[in-house]
Amino acid sequence: MSLFNPATPVGLSSKLIGHWSLPHTVIARNGQNYDIKDKGDNVQQVHVQRLRPAFQRPPDLHPPGSIPPASQEDEEEPLDDDEFKVDKIIDRRLNGNAYEYLVRWSGYGSDDDTWERDAQFSPFVRKLARALDRKLDNARDVRQP
Repeated sequence: MSLFNPATPVGLSSKLIGHWSLPHTVIARNGQNYDIKDKGDNVQQVHVQRLRPAFQRPPDLHPPGSIPPASQEDEEEPLDDDEFKVDKIIDRRLNGNAYEYLVRWSGYGSDDDTWERDAQFSPFVRKLARALDRKLDNARDVRQP
C-alpha cells in the first residue's frame, strides 16, 4: 500500500514533493482505520483515505533511448523480390495524422533512404520504430522548459 503524507518540509514547495510513500503492509483493520507496517517494522494507524494500492511497474525490455540491434530479429525468412531488409531507422516525421520513418536499407547507402509508414513494417521493425519514438519523445521532453 502507498501512504499519503500531507506534510511538506520547511522551505520546499508542496508541488515538488512526492506525498505518497511505499511500501507499507496492512496488518489489521479497525473500522475505517488500518494498522500498517513499513520496511523498518514501524507500525502506525491511518485512515483509509490516506491509503491506495501500490503498483510496481514491470521492467522495460529496452530502456528508453535504447534501440535493439537488428541482429535480434525474431526470425529470418527469405525475402520476396519486392521486400528489403531494414538496416536502421534514422528519423521520423509527421505526415498528415501519421508518422513516417526514414529507413536505411541493408546493403544500400544514404542516397537510397526512404520515408515509410510503420504499417508496412514487420513486427521487429515496428519495435525499432517504437524505440526511436521513445528516444525522440524523451529528447523533446528534456528540451521543453
